[in-house]
Amino acid sequence: DSDVWVTADPPAIEWLEDLAILALAADTLGSAERTMALTIEYLKTRQQFGGPIGRFQALQHRVVSCLSRLEELRTWLWVTAARFGGSDHDRRRSAAALKVLLAETARHLGEEAVQLHGGMGVTEEMEISHQFRRLTAATLRYGSQAIGGVVNILNNRVPTTLSDKPLSAEFDGTYGTVSDLYQGAALVDANVGNVALHADG
Repeated sequence: DSDVWVTADPPAIEWLEDLAILALAADTLGSAERTMALTIEYLKTRQQFGGPIGRFQALQHRVVSCLSRLEELRTWLWVTAARFGGSDHDRRRSAAALKVLLAETARHLGEEAVQLHGGMGVTEEMEISHQFRRLTAATLRYGSQAIGGVVNILNNRVPTTLSDKPLSAEFDGTYGTVSDLYQGAALVDANVGNVALHADG
């Protein structure tokens, strides 16, 4: 019927936004796992100074740091998925935190993996260069790290525990809702030529 107007349901749109972030996080987690597997294998097989470079403690520490971040992302992914069965407010906060953590983790792991591979890490022949591009692209989907800047201003640090601690100690809407954070980050992105979110207006 041409007389029927179909209007968007804001809660439904927000639910889809959060689901998209959850799916992106799962995809990013898989890419990050593959990135670390390739990097560890390279460190075991690359020979230099009379043995595999993976024997050097400095490189081992960098790998452990990456693996820790990987598990942090995995944990928050499960937390966010679980909160899809709870209140909209808790789900929105968890999704916003997940996007921040996703961006930070993807960028860190991608850059570390390329550095640990040396110059070969950016060549087309190496799979790691493709994984690096995939991880970098993930940081820009559904809002770039501008979201992280907005959220971190309010919260100092994204929570990464299984507790019900909110994104800020007293997140009562004083600074706006999580949806406002998404829209604000979208405006920041637009100013730098990266329109990654489609906010109303």
